[in-house]
Amino acid sequence: MKLKTLISVLLLVAIAAILCNQPVKTVQAAKKSTKSGDTTNKEKTAETKPAKQKPPTDKKLNPQKKPKAANDPLENSEDEENTPAFYKQYKELLATYVDDQGRVDYRMLRRKRAILATIVREIDEVHPAEKISWSRSEKMAFWINTYNIMTLKLIIDEYPIQPVWYMFTYPDNSIIQIPGAWNKKYFKVMGLEYTLREIKDGLLMARFNDPRVCFALSFASVGSAFLRNEPYYPNKLDKQLDDQVKKYLASPKGLKIDKTKKTVHLSNIFNWNRKDFIAKYGDIKKFRNLKPDMQAYLNFVTTDDLLGDGRYLYISEETAKYLKNGDYQIALEPYKWHLNEQP
Repeated sequence: MKLKTLISVLLLVAIAAILCNQPVKTVQAAKKSTKSGDTTNKEKTAETKPAKQKPPTDKKLNPQKKPKAANDPLENSEDEENTPAFYKQYKELLATYVDDQGRVDYRMLRRKRAILATIVREIDEVHPAEKISWSRSEKMAFWINTYNIMTLKLIIDEYPIQPVWYMFTYPDNSIIQIPGAWNKKYFKVMGLEYTLREIKDGLLMARFNDPRVCFALSFASVGSAFLRNEPYYPNKLDKQLDDQVKKYLASPKGLKIDKTKKTVHLSNIFNWNRKDFIAKYGDIKKFRNLKPDMQAYLNFVTTDDLLGDGRYLYISEETAKYLKNGDYQIALEPYKWHLNEQP
């Protein structure tokens, strides 16, 4: 009897426990169902919302422009405005093949001679009617650049230069070894044919009466003026010419003073252009105890810088003082004909 009663009690307890736990499970199931529903709704919402697109990163679609260098020599500038078409390519050629000492990489330029050929062709294609409206500076700049370009062409056409037997006293690899370099080689300019001598003497020195031109023209040799590694531009031609003279006279090949031997050495370029220097600087009343040619040379060298801060345009105060002292002799230096090529 007691056993039956005990079993009955246990059954009642078990039933009560089952009845007590059932609502809890239902609530938990409901919560799980709610969470599951929320997740499903979120997924559906996410599917309906358009995905945010990232900006294109393809360089072709969104190219990044490189900033221009402040002093990039190959960038277009106001210097090239209203100049003939060949100026731009000539500028690039000089910046690429000419160093800051005026030496030319003839070996590489010979391989790239098509660039030079294009420049030469563009010079020939300049219409003669264009120069009618050109200013004095525009004409000077054009002919100086043309002379230097044609000199480059002359060397490239003959490079490496083969010596001729009757010029054995000159360096083998030199412009002077090219027969008729200045008076028998013709170059087309604006539809006409000119020699280098005709350009220099007839179109530059005679017409413009400016001896500074002598120090802007390259004779493709070590002794000549430095080949400037930029074209001559009309809008700053005076400044460029003065800079050329100053640079040349600052080098031993232009002006050298030996105080021990009391000798002033001048380049033979002065003597080659004797008439031009006398015509321009022979009447200045300085150095009157010297011969007319030497007087003109020193008048030019000691040109006053009337518009600048310095006393003299091309030389130092100390050099000018020594030259004015007069206790020396003047010697013209032998010209160095070695080719102005890069090592």
